[in-house]
Amino acid sequence: MLALVEAYTKIVSNFCGSVNISYPFRLKTQPRSCGFKGFELVCENDRTIFPMKYGNFYVQNISYLYRTIHLLDVNLVKDNCSIPHSSIPVYPTSGLYVDSEMYLVNYRMKMNNSRVYIDASRCTNRSPSPTPPANFFYFLDGGTAPSNFHQSCTVEAQVPIMLSNITGLSTFDIYEMLMMGVHLSFDTYAFTGFLVWNSVVNV
Repeated sequence: MLALVEAYTKIVSNFCGSVNISYPFRLKTQPRSCGFKGFELVCENDRTIFPMKYGNFYVQNISYLYRTIHLLDVNLVKDNCSIPHSSIPVYPTSGLYVDSEMYLVNYRMKMNNSRVYIDASRCTNRSPSPTPPANFFYFLDGGTAPSNFHQSCTVEAQVPIMLSNITGLSTFDIYEMLMMGVHLSFDTYAFTGFLVWNSVVNV
């Protein structure tokens, strides 16, 4: 196993924009021997993208010394009205583990003056539509028990955020944190090739 790890670490690193990509990560255009499939990245227009099953994240930086990766949901930089629809998988076989997250939920009814259901829309200045919206999007704290979800609720995404609890925060506060991205620690198992997020790193 040690020989396998050493073989990987001898691969020459590449850059996508300012992001240094080397073991355990690799670009899709690189040979399989350069890293693990679970660490595969994409370089588009000098921006590094981490494609995941439920959405893509921009890679802002990778620290190989501290074994952390800084990610930002691609939906957040498209326009001022975008909503974070990307999830980091949290099912056991994915090898991904996230400690701090929140739910993006879709409701068929409007929640007024709630500290729990936080409006996910940033488009407060948009001209009113003659037809009222059929759905409303809200953020809900990741620690909310399934039994506390309203029956008209559909979970759209589990969004990583650098906060342990979002209850009582404003929409502005949450987007301020989301635009800072999320720092996650990583580790590898050479015998499986899984990417393991140890925890959200508060910086």
